[in-house]
Amino acid sequence: MAEAVDDLMLGGRFDDQQRRMRAQQCGKILVETHELDVDGRSGSVERDAGFGTAARAEADRTARHPVPGGALRHNRRLCVPDSEFMLKQSIELHRTGRYAEADEGYRVWLAEHPNDIEALYMYGILRRELGAYDEGEALMLRAHELAPDRIDIIVGLGNVCFEKRDFAGACRRYEHALSFDPNQAIVHAGLGQALLMLGETSRAEQHFHMALRLAESPAAHAGLGSIALERRDAETALKQLTRAAEIAPGDPQIQFLLGRAFTLRGTPAFAEQAYGNALRLNSNLHPARHMLAQLLLEGGRPDEAEPHFRTLAEHPSFGPIGVLGLADVARARGDLNAAVEGYRAALAASPGQAQIVVPLAWCLTELGRRDEAMAAYDQFLQHHPNDRTVRAARAEVNAAIGRPAEAITEWTVLAEQDPDDLQAQIRLAQLHERQGEYPAALAAAERVIALKPDEPGAILVRIRARLRDGDDAGARELLEDWNSRPLSEGSRRQCLNYLGQVHDHAGDYAQAARAFAQAQHGAPSALHPLSRTVPAELDAALAAPAKPAWAEAPVLLLGSPGSGVERIAALLADQPDLVVLRDRSGRWQRDDDFASPQFEAYRGELDEATIDAIRTRYVAPLRRAGIAADTTVVDWLPRWDARLLALLRRAMPGTRLIVVERDPRDALLNWLAFGWLPGIGCSDVAAAARWLARAQRHLHHGAGLDDPRRLHVDADAVLADPATGGAGLAAFLGLGGLLRRGPEFVQADQWPGGLPSRFPAGHWRHYAGVLAEPFAQAAGGDTAA
Repeated sequence: MAEAVDDLMLGGRFDDQQRRMRAQQCGKILVETHELDVDGRSGSVERDAGFGTAARAEADRTARHPVPGGALRHNRRLCVPDSEFMLKQSIELHRTGRYAEADEGYRVWLAEHPNDIEALYMYGILRRELGAYDEGEALMLRAHELAPDRIDIIVGLGNVCFEKRDFAGACRRYEHALSFDPNQAIVHAGLGQALLMLGETSRAEQHFHMALRLAESPAAHAGLGSIALERRDAETALKQLTRAAEIAPGDPQIQFLLGRAFTLRGTPAFAEQAYGNALRLNSNLHPARHMLAQLLLEGGRPDEAEPHFRTLAEHPSFGPIGVLGLADVARARGDLNAAVEGYRAALAASPGQAQIVVPLAWCLTELGRRDEAMAAYDQFLQHHPNDRTVRAARAEVNAAIGRPAEAITEWTVLAEQDPDDLQAQIRLAQLHERQGEYPAALAAAERVIALKPDEPGAILVRIRARLRDGDDAGARELLEDWNSRPLSEGSRRQCLNYLGQVHDHAGDYAQAARAFAQAQHGAPSALHPLSRTVPAELDAALAAPAKPAWAEAPVLLLGSPGSGVERIAALLADQPDLVVLRDRSGRWQRDDDFASPQFEAYRGELDEATIDAIRTRYVAPLRRAGIAADTTVVDWLPRWDARLLALLRRAMPGTRLIVVERDPRDALLNWLAFGWLPGIGCSDVAAAARWLARAQRHLHHGAGLDDPRRLHVDADAVLADPATGGAGLAAFLGLGGLLRRGPEFVQADQWPGGLPSRFPAGHWRHYAGVLAEPFAQAAGGDTAA
């Protein structure tokens, strides 16, 4: 709005470099729902920033002035009298961006002509553009006193009010101007924007429509597009903003809003193009840079997002946004330690931000630094006790680290604060189940179902209650009814799996196997490739004499899907003298030679520098996690390849192996019926059986080596009686006492609702006829190439 009138006054375009200088000198930059001053201060605003002008689309002005420009026709009252040469020269200097000389010219002229209305007004525009809002306003007020009916001066005063965020004052000025001439489209657009900032959406919308009835105004189209964005009406937003962009293709702010509309519609490729257009028109339009970086990050392109976040991090006002984005980039790459440092830096710059505390605590939890995660939540909630997002996140961490009672307390507080919060009720039902408090769990689920009958989480609690009580007929009735409805992929898989359990209880093993297979069909199955036979070159490398043991050599826990290795890991995690690392079972992988092996290199001789580098890569994340060098570390490797034996003998001598074993047919059946780790599903039973046979060969290769020493563990014997069946395991680990069950094991050894999470040993025999061929392959009949 302010800029449109300035364009008419000064005629034509200002130089880009001067535009950038003005943007830096000017007051505020609006970023979505936050207002950021160039000196770094921030405060909330209600609405989006305004829009650029059609008269000129140079970049920085749009970040500076929220008021849209557009279609105000040339007003002959704004023409400069030719006789006033000195004043005319000052205006020309002003127009060409020579602000210091124009400033001097205006000042000298007004010293001699203190009541020159045109000079007062033009000098007011210049002072306002240079960020001296109060001085600019004073000059315009003086001009208004001398010419109270000059519409352009009244509009200029409205612009000053807008820039000072006095939106009510801006509305009064714009309305005053319209009382003289109600047919000024640009004034209606400016009034609409001011009303929008005051939250008066309906009135704002009326004035945007009025502006469009008077002239084809990009500002008014953009205003209506912005309202549609607030209403999450993507199609209307796109219609209005596309038209605004057609009229004013050089307006970066309109391109930015167009990108937001494409984002809302779920078309990221078009959104990326629009944000890119905005930045090409104005490289300093940082809201667009932020949205583009976020879009790239969410699209799995952290490397492309990083330079944008770095640019934001170096800006005095957008620095906290950039630092937070860089932490998100590190998290996306799996560098959780770097992410923690980044989130702590972002939190120091912007304390009290839930969107920083939650990912910080998540990363700390993933790194095993649970006390630090809880401390981050506790510190935040001390200052913001009513923040539901953080309280819910803390409840989930409590649940994840084996403190369900504390999680129940948290969710109970949330449910009491908002009885209509279905998520709180669902989590209470699930957590009461986990605690074995089944009546409380079912009561919470029934409360949810009364409000939302098709809520999957609550229905599952009801189904598990039937299964737990042995009411297979009741469970089957619920499952068949549920399976007849439109379900999400996850709910469909869960339903089919429970149907399989019902068929198994009834002895209908063919139907059970079919249901289990359907539940797993199409599930991600990122099995690491294994050769049918172990290369002969490996045995030659393993024949070299063993080296002296490395003082920090770990214990590696190995086992195939369905073997029960994850339960052995949980049992060992309950032993106080051990540190058990289970982080390789998730998405994030430590950056060491087990995650990125160099098999060819390990078969040859390794020099001392290479050995030191391998060992440093392994222990570095352990040190960052506070694990001392003399700690007995048990590192669970879900992905094992026999070629890693050469790595252990050459670079990590003294490493011990615990190989968890189970009848491969029981392992295959349990993998099919109960799944294993995320991303390692049994989606193709025949292929899984062939892979399982290869995995067994790799696990047993090198059993006669003196190093690494190994212990083969019967999973069923240990899990049935850890004290007796696990005596050999305890001795192998140098534990002084017997293995005892603890909360980690209890959590791992049962499914929700107290249902079993594995079939007993030998259960495969019931499926011998149904799965005869896969069982034969899993037991060693692998003929795959």
